[in-house]
Amino acid sequence: MRGERLHLLAALAALFVGAWLAACPLPSHVRYRCESTGTCAQAEHTCAADGYCYPGACTPRDTAAQCAQVECGLVSDGCGGGADCGKWCPEGLECGVASPNLCGTPRVCTAAGWCWENPLPQGATLYNAFRADERHLWFVGDLGTVLLFDGEKSSLEPLPLSSPATFYGVHGTSRTDLYVVGTGGLIFHFDGATWTKEGISTAVPTTLRAVLALPDGKAVAVGEGGRALYREPAAPVERRWREATTDVTATLVDVLALPDAGVLALSEAGRLLAMRADQLAWTTVPGLAAPFQYSVTLDLGAKAMAVRNGRLYVGGTAGGGARIGLARLEDDGGWQAASDAGREVLDVFVAGDEVWAVGRGVAQVLDVNDVASVNLGPPAGSPVSGPYVWEWRAGAALKPGEALLGGARGVMAVARPGAGQLLMRSSGSQRDVNAVCGFGPGALYGASTVDNPQTGCGGGNCRPRVLERIEAPGGAYWRSRDTMELGGTVELLGCYAYGPDRVWLMGNDSKFFYQEGANWSYGDFGFTGITGAYVAGWGLPDAGYTFLRAGEATLNESPDGLDNWQEVSVPGPGRPLNGVWGLGVEDRMLVGEDGVVLQYSQGQWQQPAPTGFTEHLNAVHGALLRAGGQRYVAAGEGGRVFALETAGVPWTASLQGGPRLTSSWVSASGAAWVAGYLDQATPSAFVARQAGPQASFEPVPLHADRRLRGVFGLDLPDGGASVWVAGEEGMILRRDTP
Repeated sequence: MRGERLHLLAALAALFVGAWLAACPLPSHVRYRCESTGTCAQAEHTCAADGYCYPGACTPRDTAAQCAQVECGLVSDGCGGGADCGKWCPEGLECGVASPNLCGTPRVCTAAGWCWENPLPQGATLYNAFRADERHLWFVGDLGTVLLFDGEKSSLEPLPLSSPATFYGVHGTSRTDLYVVGTGGLIFHFDGATWTKEGISTAVPTTLRAVLALPDGKAVAVGEGGRALYREPAAPVERRWREATTDVTATLVDVLALPDAGVLALSEAGRLLAMRADQLAWTTVPGLAAPFQYSVTLDLGAKAMAVRNGRLYVGGTAGGGARIGLARLEDDGGWQAASDAGREVLDVFVAGDEVWAVGRGVAQVLDVNDVASVNLGPPAGSPVSGPYVWEWRAGAALKPGEALLGGARGVMAVARPGAGQLLMRSSGSQRDVNAVCGFGPGALYGASTVDNPQTGCGGGNCRPRVLERIEAPGGAYWRSRDTMELGGTVELLGCYAYGPDRVWLMGNDSKFFYQEGANWSYGDFGFTGITGAYVAGWGLPDAGYTFLRAGEATLNESPDGLDNWQEVSVPGPGRPLNGVWGLGVEDRMLVGEDGVVLQYSQGQWQQPAPTGFTEHLNAVHGALLRAGGQRYVAAGEGGRVFALETAGVPWTASLQGGPRLTSSWVSASGAAWVAGYLDQATPSAFVARQAGPQASFEPVPLHADRRLRGVFGLDLPDGGASVWVAGEEGMILRRDTP
């Protein structure tokens, strides 16, 4: 243990005279966790109560020799010790996923069985990080994410969430004493084995932005509206957190431990507040100017403060989005710039003798003399360009001189300032995946080409992206193909596959990509005067193709090849058509606005049955059933679902909450899946499944705050199915179902 005198200012020193910071040294060796059976991999070891294996008398193995032979990760000396070999897997892979010390594709899954497939290891935005020891580093973020990195690979912690949530704060005293906080006043405590939801004595829900664990089971959480909560470990779990008095209404963005039971908090208004844990009352530190004369308005969940060598460092952005970077509080109460003032700093943390300041497009490290020893920007040749910059929002030390960073849309990297390296573990996700299709495990996904989802394809510089699923020995992964540049404003909006390596990807302005075998071709349907896009298609290689054009009441067919396209009128009042699917040349289905459904049978288009809907239908899919017969399922606005089967009366369903359904898929077992989102203004992913003979759909849990663009599945030989959902910001998740 070592102590360092605080030099904040006289008023603060008066509150905490003689206070000292304490920091525990890193363990001198790597320990290994017990097996699930309560035994150890080495017979001479014993599994202790803390879950780690400890050796008896044994002769250590040569770890250097072992490291020379492995691909990655940690190796054991057989006596409870070990070594980090310092070898990292290539981007998109992690160590020890399937076999020890071998690189493989991460498989990060939720408790409900949804597994990330793009980006890897996961795609949720990460807001905060905490390192308990060399094998336990947690990140928290949106989509209910609590991500554990054990020094080699990632896994999601199974919190008992009953509704979608976002976590902004995480802190603990050890791996068996951890807290996470977030929206709606959610507070969870982890004791090393179980996550327990803890209650607040007041019933006012407040988004909590930060949490600080203290000794003896005490803790402090702060958040919006100047709310501060204090944990009383002896109180019943349902009201374990009690309100503490503050004199501010601005959001409290961070909380920091001071010695002698002192706590320091920072508000968005740039005020520092101090509290003694035994008083439950906060006092504003007098005479303290805000950093750079600005108010601090940090992004949600960003950590603002850190202390090194007795000095306080504060980072953030100023009101109105002005950049203030990192500031250091001097002995006289004034602020001194500690970094380039043009930076937007979203997290500040200390690793050894270094102060780290990470944010939008920057990972800056200050040495012991407060000199910017290195500024780790995007590496050369980075795929992130244009209006995008990486947003590092959280970080924690892996070991001296090395930190793990996380941020927006799942971007993650290992930073080694001594070597000037930023080793990407995931470049995150940016472009929306608008459609999903495939034929076997090597499915292809059509991706949006919008360079900035907020501004669209401004300037005609959109680049088409195709995500291709690659089967590899270490596990399947997704590769972005971006070599097919069209020039002009092009987005890929539709995807249709009719065989292995036979895929259509439809774009706006009547552009399309076509794959036949290993060859890709680019084409243009040549239709003029259209403002929409080809968004749906169906066909057989020897029997022609059918494609729809958004906003049109006609369809386009090519009965005998790619070069003989013609418009075909369909009966009805000229409503725009949105979806098409077929189970044969003489059996196709069209759906469109105002609930229109048309079926091609016996050489003509006709309405099989009225839906009774006035809402638009957006998509339709069908399948030949294993038990015989067929089923089509159409989905649309207001949660409306229409199904048509070989036998029986067509049925309709109205899903609770009235989500906007953008896609549907039917398995060979007859199970129907629909996907979309709940609210146009506030995206919230929605997925539902209907498995039985009735028309009722049950929502399936998927904590996501992004609109879903598509759902697609592959039937498995055992009668089950693999189902993918895809949506905004490159999100692709997979779930295997019976």
